[in-house]
Amino acid sequence: MISQKLIFAQAGIPKDRLQFLRTKFYEDITSEATVRMMKQRFPVWGEPTNGEDLATDVKDLLARVSPKDIAMALEFAKKYVTTK
Repeated sequence: MISQKLIFAQAGIPKDRLQFLRTKFYEDITSEATVRMMKQRFPVWGEPTNGEDLATDVKDLLARVSPKDIAMALEFAKKYVTTK
């Protein structure tokens, strides 16, 4: 079983800051120490996706989600997810 976790930045973040965060996160998640730990923890470990490739994957995935499901997820987020 392969698990994928998407990590999003807040909307409106400046492009240069977003690129910095993408670069540093990718450097960390692909470092030798992190890869070694992840391979021990998860027998099936694949190369992480980053930046534009990930953005394309997310857009493709969201294009397959119905407006009804999106509305339901937004209502769930409003009710249960807080930034306070």
